[in-house]
Amino acid sequence: AKNAVRTFLGSMTQPKDTVGLVSYNTSYTLLAPPSGDKTRTAGLLDEIERPDPERAYTELYAALTLAVEDFSGIGGRKAVVILSDGENYPYREHSGNPHPVFGDKIYGYTEPIRACQEAGISVYAVNFAAEKDPNLEAIAVETGGTVFDARDQEELARVFQRIHRQ
Repeated sequence: AKNAVRTFLGSMTQPKDTVGLVSYNTSYTLLAPPSGDKTRTAGLLDEIERPDPERAYTELYAALTLAVEDFSGIGGRKAVVILSDGENYPYREHSGNPHPVFGDKIYGYTEPIRACQEAGISVYAVNFAAEKDPNLEAIAVETGGTVFDARDQEELARVFQRIHRQ
């Protein structure tokens, strides 16, 4: 996956293209705010590691909702490309404990739709697992994006090429 993202970043040759990088699991971590420095962003991919069990929950809807804030002040066409390992798997719901940041809040799938629509952000979602989130397609389509499936590095590279063309 990291190699496919590096190739995708390398294909972004327009001077006005900006890209940011976020890691999400139990937490939402902004690794690189949107900028034109794609080389630096590609280098930060190595900071993304498999989380320990306490951080291995997938706050998919929260991550998409929080990503909108990172676009503040950015003009032009905006898109989120999200690589998903399957489905929304909220910490609060599955651990039985309050989330370290969100407390008892569990984000619903309509929240990122509304937030992205209001900010003019399209979501390009990539399912990179056998399991698929049942709402990811609605999020992508209702924000003007697309959902893709990829099972291996080759398929993932082709998906990123299609996203770049779009």
